[in-house]
Amino acid sequence: MYDTFILMVKSHPLFYLYSTSPRRSDLLNQLGIQYKLFPIDVDENIPEGRPSHEVVVIIAMRKLEAGMKAVPAHSEAWGLAADTLVEGPSGLLGKPRNALEAAAMLHSLSGISHDVHTGIAVYSPRQPSVEETQNLVHTTKVTFKNLSDADVSSYIRTGEWKDVAGAYRIQGRGASLVEKIDGLWSTVVGLPLSPLYGILTAMSYPFG
Repeated sequence: MYDTFILMVKSHPLFYLYSTSPRRSDLLNQLGIQYKLFPIDVDENIPEGRPSHEVVVIIAMRKLEAGMKAVPAHSEAWGLAADTLVEGPSGLLGKPRNALEAAAMLHSLSGISHDVHTGIAVYSPRQPSVEETQNLVHTTKVTFKNLSDADVSSYIRTGEWKDVAGAYRIQGRGASLVEKIDGLWSTVVGLPLSPLYGILTAMSYPFG
């Protein structure tokens, strides 16, 4: 007689990633979370007079709140949003509007260190003793090599500068501009994985 084994499959909670970034999708996959992508567009204008570490959290919260308001049923699911900004010598750098602005950003970062701030905001469906929304910011310091005009022009031609804070993608050709980093690579890409894992664990997300 054969023993009968019953495999209990644990269902995963519904989880929304409020983002248009394929890079954040790739990073979230590394945590083994099954999620649905819900692109959301919000006002990403940088609030004046606020510290840089607050700005990224403010914008991440805007995205989270907009995503949840878009569909009332989202209040029954987990939600995640993030925002990344680069802080150079002249202040915060968002996404360049054109190639000339992108080149100016890269020249301003040449040969120096700058901070990359990523803020994340997480929503948990109502649970006993767990706050519904939590957020944090993580910062990584990036040091660029001395960039020549030819270096900048060559990188601009790749088109990687489009739709990214600071005008470079460290996970692509932008890595060739970097001399070193101090902190998490995933923060520069747009989603700090170990801090995110920590906040989800604190909020009782049921990892496998």
